[in-house]
Amino acid sequence: MLRIEPCHPADLPLVATFIAALQDHERAAVPELKPGHEIAADYVEAIVRRLRESDGGDADGAARDRDGRICGRWVEVDLDLCLEEEARRYALVSDIYVIEAARRQGIAHRLLAEFETAMRQRGCVRLRLCAKATNLGAVACYEAAGYRAYEVILSKPMADEID
Repeated sequence: MLRIEPCHPADLPLVATFIAALQDHERAAVPELKPGHEIAADYVEAIVRRLRESDGGDADGAARDRDGRICGRWVEVDLDLCLEEEARRYALVSDIYVIEAARRQGIAHRLLAEFETAMRQRGCVRLRLCAKATNLGAVACYEAAGYRAYEVILSKPMADEID
């Protein structure tokens, strides 16, 4: 059974475990990423800080079931001056991780649907999430759930040598 409930301090080691696993999964395709065990504790600390600082300090963004975890969500206001004012308030999902054995069973879709409902009730007009472009499984999952690219960031390694 999927539950969305507050993240407690006792949950943080588990959150760090899945952050490390997510990092290592994405690192397979993006080798310049640090190993998961090197970033997990600091990353979780940054997420907890961001949850506390966002939207009045309401840190209610952990979802749990035996196979899927979501690390955080918070409300943000887009600073893009090109957007209509009413389109600026959105929710951001920081990280979704589903253990490999449980993937393709709709867990991520259920997590997203639950968060969409909760964030709609808080006045958000859209939900955003990020995935590495090389994480094709995650991108396909999010597209199947109705998400579309909003912005695209392109990257190119710069050669050390000058021709």
